[in-house]
Amino acid sequence: MHADTLHFLTSPVETRHSTRAPRAHDKPDPPDPAHDRVKFVVVSDTHSHPDWTTRVPDGDVFVHCGDLTRGGTPDQLRSVYEEIAALPHRIKVVIAGNHDLGLDPSFIERHADQLRDLKTGMTATSYRQLRRMWKSREATGRGILFLEHEFVSITVRHRHFRIFGSAWTPEFCDWAFMYPVDRDIWSPTTRPSNNGTPAAPVYDERTAKDDEDFLLVTHGPAKGILDQVVGIGSVGCPFLAEYITRIKPVAHFFGHIHEGAEIGLHQIQHKGTEQTTLSVNAALLDEKYRLAYPATVVFL
Repeated sequence: MHADTLHFLTSPVETRHSTRAPRAHDKPDPPDPAHDRVKFVVVSDTHSHPDWTTRVPDGDVFVHCGDLTRGGTPDQLRSVYEEIAALPHRIKVVIAGNHDLGLDPSFIERHADQLRDLKTGMTATSYRQLRRMWKSREATGRGILFLEHEFVSITVRHRHFRIFGSAWTPEFCDWAFMYPVDRDIWSPTTRPSNNGTPAAPVYDERTAKDDEDFLLVTHGPAKGILDQVVGIGSVGCPFLAEYITRIKPVAHFFGHIHEGAEIGLHQIQHKGTEQTTLSVNAALLDEKYRLAYPATVVFL
């Protein structure tokens, strides 16, 4: 197991807050002149911080873009499940992230001996129990839609949205939900691999309903979009960027790269069309894992 992963499994949860000023676009929610618009409240990378829910305003749809926990232990995953279930939003769209180790069966299988020695409680059995909890009828009844590289359709006040959610990001160190950097999991021709890497999402804009808006929720960013890491540069996925160009979602919500949340928003104008994609890096914690930013509110 990589030393960085081991650190997050064995060290206590940080409770510090950042003294950094909020990102420039953070303002009180303006009155919404179009009453039929849907208020999305988007967060990412909360990492078991005890105060993260204090940054979440009410809205129609809550979206969590992964890294729910610090190390993905069963206790951490049960705790954040209850925190999300208790939020007032009627619909809560949730994906995992690379820190949510206990929700990735391939990670548990690779490191079974170490996880047992560290007394993390992560086993194949715990994975099945946790997945059952997040995907249960009880979870749905409490508004939670937990997506595992899959689609869901929702309707809010006669507005229809088709949402694709995926925890998978390009490989680095040794975390959960990672695919080789040269593997295009977003290509229509991609098939599942033996190591658990998923097949490409099946979405054809030609068959989309005229009144249905497509939203993309991933843990990580696309190449060149709010994905800069100090000293490294752009680390987003180029294949995801190609998928966005091809499918043209109305919005793309993500996190993973904490530094990108300082800017937070980016608008993509697709060439040759009037279509745009609003890109949102919704990480709440900064690169030092301090609670630094509020949730991002988007009206669609």
